[in-house]
Amino acid sequence: MDKNFFDLVKDNFFRPLSGANREINYAILKKLNECMQSNMEYMSRADIVDEVVEYFKYRPGLDMQNDETGEKETDIKRYASSKVTYFEKSGWLASERNNDFTTAYQMTPAAIEILTAMANVEKNETKPIEYSGYVYSIYSQLKHFDLNQSTVIIEQMQEASKNLNNSLRSINNSIRKYLNDLLADETLTPNEIMKLLLYDYQNNVIARAFRNLRMTDNPSRYKNEIIELIDYYLYDNMGRMLENYIDVKCNGDKSGKNYSDAQKYITDVFNSIREQFENIEDAIKILDERNTKYVKTATSRVSFLMNDSVDFEGTINSVLKHISEVDLDDEDAFEFPLKEFGKIDENSLYSYTRRKSRVKSKISAAKVGLNTEELALERRKLLRQAQFSLKSIDEFICNSLKGHIELEAKDIRIGSDDDLIKLYLAQIYGGSEYVHYDVQLKDDFFEYGKFRLSNFTIYRR
Repeated sequence: MDKNFFDLVKDNFFRPLSGANREINYAILKKLNECMQSNMEYMSRADIVDEVVEYFKYRPGLDMQNDETGEKETDIKRYASSKVTYFEKSGWLASERNNDFTTAYQMTPAAIEILTAMANVEKNETKPIEYSGYVYSIYSQLKHFDLNQSTVIIEQMQEASKNLNNSLRSINNSIRKYLNDLLADETLTPNEIMKLLLYDYQNNVIARAFRNLRMTDNPSRYKNEIIELIDYYLYDNMGRMLENYIDVKCNGDKSGKNYSDAQKYITDVFNSIREQFENIEDAIKILDERNTKYVKTATSRVSFLMNDSVDFEGTINSVLKHISEVDLDDEDAFEFPLKEFGKIDENSLYSYTRRKSRVKSKISAAKVGLNTEELALERRKLLRQAQFSLKSIDEFICNSLKGHIELEAKDIRIGSDDDLIKLYLAQIYGGSEYVHYDVQLKDDFFEYGKFRLSNFTIYRR
């Protein structure tokens, strides 16, 4: 009978990571696991207690609250001892009695796996994801495929394929999270939105992974050859792969069921990887579109919030009246060239603004004449919404690159805060088929006023 995870661990296994002390407990368990990794022997209770005491000694402000009773502890050593007992009772530590009647511990198998998974989450959230590792692993294994070791190689490719897919899902969820957070919080100010876009999003999504995925680690570089190699081994070498699978997995038992199971497994793995790489460009395109949507929504909302004092009712009436007097096919007749404004979607004017008076329902109520100064003011505000478009960023970078094949961001002249925003957005738009430059992130930083910026190199295409 198959067992699930909760058949294998104690009922209170996750209690150390769900109570008030969860952050402290996780830090201690991680520390103990690291201590035990370098030693196959069990660790004495005295040594474990000393490690926990040391943890609290260097963090004197931590609240020492008993996990089970909720009471405050004052004695560090007694509190450390209660922690060890608590971890043992909840199934994180396995004990063993030594010949001298002392107790020693090791992490339980479930504890090791869970702590490893949690460490991987931390690593992926704070360090760049190297997609090329997964992609190149599949490519290299196919390129140097040994039919005598085919079963092991197929299992390795299956694992690499799964890791690649999980990484793509992870970055997709990261972009979605930032977009949802931006749209859900109506209290954000323009400065807070730009900080979210230019700092948090840059560091945690763009600089960390998205740039690698679209440029240096783009899986499509190996796509065609991977598909060709899969077809070759799947259709021309199935017999030898079946024989190897039977020898390795079935102890040479060549029954019909074993052959059927082997063929299904091999075919499923190869076809799954083949489908993954056939659709890899579509997957990257979806991520690219979601990233573009986030940037566009953020900048649109900033522009809207900065202009929320505009008399939109009067402006719309004036524009509608003007539109009614011109040929809709003649875009040059518009006071506001439509091509300059980029795309408008359902999120462009997301923040809801309450009107102080009811909207006039009849266009005929608009003033006959247009105030030239007001029109110029509104036009400048509307044009500001377009100055962070992809076209505008491309022009800014190309002008900065005049006379240079490549240039570091720190050497670009920043004349205003708008230039600073454009320089940030250049990282996001870099690599798009609609711009004339590429970028490569660097490890150093430079300062502009009170801002500390990540440096990058810009290359002319």
